[in-house]
Amino acid sequence: MKTFPLTLFDGHPIIEDNGNTVLLDTGAPTTIHVADNIEFMGDTHEAVTDYMGLTTDSLSELLGTRITTLLAADIIRKYKVIFDYCDKKIFFNKDEIEFDGAKIPFQVVMGIPIIKLSTPSGDIRCFLDTGAKLSYLDVTFTEGLEAKRNRRRFLSRSRKV
Repeated sequence: MKTFPLTLFDGHPIIEDNGNTVLLDTGAPTTIHVADNIEFMGDTHEAVTDYMGLTTDSLSELLGTRITTLLAADIIRKYKVIFDYCDKKIFFNKDEIEFDGAKIPFQVVMGIPIIKLSTPSGDIRCFLDTGAKLSYLDVTFTEGLEAKRNRRRFLSRSRKV
């Protein structure tokens, strides 16, 4: 198992590894890197330098900080991962990781994890996207609920039709 210190830059999870500044994005399908492969967790993985016009330079400009890598679901899914936002750590392992806490089941659709949320209005399926700065739900799913923590990170929005 490898533990990485976690930096949250404007809500985005970033780690340092092998001289790379890595944005972790479970909502992206393909890893973008400064080269066509990346060494991570002792393995060499394929990457692209341009994905539909996105490069590490253009992503860095959008983020407002320099990254060398957007580590996407294509590589992240090969490992067991724990995001510990409270203690600002991320754990990667090839095998199961023992921990105290709840395990949340998920499905994978096109390589992206999907979780089920139970709301007073019913269950909904949501992308688990660590690269997203904010989360959005239709206001009807959160009516009658009281925000408990960190209102800036979880917003409720009405869908515009």
